[in-house]
Amino acid sequence: MSRQNRPMVPRADRFPSGRVKMAEGGREAKGGVFAKSIKRATRAKERFLQSIGKAEKSEKDETFQDYVGNFNNQQAAAVKLQKELKNYANSVKAMSLASKNLNDALTEAYGDDWPDKDEVRNSQDSMDLLWSDYQEKVTREVLSPVNTYQSQFPEVKQRIAKRGRKLVDYDAARHTLATAQQSKKRDDAKLQKAQDECQKAKKVYDDVNNGLMDELPALHDSRIGFYVSTFQALFSSEQRFHTDMSQLKSRLGDTLEKLQQEANTGKFATKRLPRSPGPSSPSMAEVVEAAIKKPSLQNDTDHPYESVDLHAGMKNGEVDVNVGKPKLPSGEIEGPSAKDVPDAEVEATVDPGKVDLEADVTPNIADGSDRIPSPTENDKPSAPDDILYSVITTHSYTRCDSDELSFETGETIYIIPFEDPDDADEGWLMGVKVSDSSKGLLPENHTKRLQT
Repeated sequence: MSRQNRPMVPRADRFPSGRVKMAEGGREAKGGVFAKSIKRATRAKERFLQSIGKAEKSEKDETFQDYVGNFNNQQAAAVKLQKELKNYANSVKAMSLASKNLNDALTEAYGDDWPDKDEVRNSQDSMDLLWSDYQEKVTREVLSPVNTYQSQFPEVKQRIAKRGRKLVDYDAARHTLATAQQSKKRDDAKLQKAQDECQKAKKVYDDVNNGLMDELPALHDSRIGFYVSTFQALFSSEQRFHTDMSQLKSRLGDTLEKLQQEANTGKFATKRLPRSPGPSSPSMAEVVEAAIKKPSLQNDTDHPYESVDLHAGMKNGEVDVNVGKPKLPSGEIEGPSAKDVPDAEVEATVDPGKVDLEADVTPNIADGSDRIPSPTENDKPSAPDDILYSVITTHSYTRCDSDELSFETGETIYIIPFEDPDDADEGWLMGVKVSDSSKGLLPENHTKRLQT
């Protein structure tokens, strides 16, 4: 059979049924988009004619406008309420986390030997559960209903906009019918079609309008019941939360008060340890020997006197200054000695820490009338009344606290009793410096007790 004599196959039989349906659906979709475009153009034309007075515009319904105003205010209040409740829920969540972290820190700081540690831990766990339960109730009983309440406003707002579009369509149908009725060349078929379109547009508009006239006031009145139920749920949950939390806080406060009472008895007081000792104290012989070996006192060719051997007269740490009396150079006249003074008691006072080998060692006469005081003796501070004994410092020391003394090697210090015996620490003394009467603590191992 030739190609020219082959019978024609219908298009529906040449393609699968699915492809045919897709093609028909595409044509319907294109037809729907085209119809919507025609409606938009018709409405835009009608609004323009109404704005210039060429077409009649329906009067505004004042009652409906009041309903719309109430709706807009109600929606604005719902949006703000939803926003603030979200912030409140987020704050509860943040406070729940902050409370948990604070309780964890308190648990770590609470000593194992402190009273009712397990009860403190249980109270903190209960607080965490209260916060978690309160957060869940705020979300479930308060925030979720608000979200549902807020979700109805966009749908109602779309129906209000739809009513406005249907009113324009109804005005356009009425304008078309009036034009057909006023036409000089009467066309009954065209007039009938205009009447049918006008009735259809009116019916659609009335359905939407009547539905909104019933729904808008009912929606506005529902706000009172919604506010009451929402805030009652919020306040009730908050009240129960704070009541239970207050009880837990009160028990925890009683536990801490018990801890303070036991601490006042000294039960948990830290054991005081003695201060770390310093270097060992040298003997008096070592102090004197160190003073003798000073470079400034050795090989002193400019001094007119011979060196004094203090070791020769040392006995039990005391120095006899009569031993090793210096010899005068030739040509100098020697003054009277202690032997030339009849019935005179000769005594020498030597401070081992302040031995001055370059000074003229001259015995002091015991007789008060013949004794000449030193230039600084009259300025010497008065000694305390409660002196226990005197010491001489064997090492220098710089104070570490404000209640301690600083001193150099060889200074004399009066030792006095502590004002409060409980303040006495092992290895430390309370003293007053002879040089400036300053008072404070000093390490005992930096001193050597003087014989009285």
